[in-house]
Amino acid sequence: HLRSGNDPFAAWNPAPSCNYNSRQGVPPTAITVHTMQGSFAGTIAWFQYCPSNVSCHYLVRSSDGYLLQMVDEADRAWHVGTENNYTIGIEHEGFVSNPAWYTDSMYVSSAGLSRRIAVRHGIDTLRTAWWLWAAATQYRYAFRPGSCTRTKGHQHYPNQTHTDPGLHWNWMRYARSMAQIPTPPD
Repeated sequence: HLRSGNDPFAAWNPAPSCNYNSRQGVPPTAITVHTMQGSFAGTIAWFQYCPSNVSCHYLVRSSDGYLLQMVDEADRAWHVGTENNYTIGIEHEGFVSNPAWYTDSMYVSSAGLSRRIAVRHGIDTLRTAWWLWAAATQYRYAFRPGSCTRTKGHQHYPNQTHTDPGLHWNWMRYARSMAQIPTPPD
């Protein structure tokens, strides 16, 4: 794939224009972390299929952290319903119920991508979900958790039915990596 998107480390394989639209000048102010609920190749195919009516800006492969961009950051991908206008979405290969998909390579690559997106758009990297209960919390079941948090999961936005990235996503690790704070050894 060609390298011509927004991120210098992501390959470019654009989704068809039937699966995204213009932000109409609204600047991105948040980053959404997703789990694909499927394979990397299957998700690419789904985002290329017009009747799916879905897309995401970036995909991260589990095995090696490979990054693929499918929607330009200036455009609105269709990944988090009513909150698409101001968000940039990152899909992670795997399944919410299986923590084995969340590899070291994936965390490092994804957090680096999120950090670069934050720098490009003036999003505060310290405002990343980190609270210990973040993985188990959904917006509709809590008192608006992380409403001032700028990098958070699909599950943390209003009007959502999804639970990703879910219980096994290590928010503390992700937040530390976003802020470039070393993680203490186990």
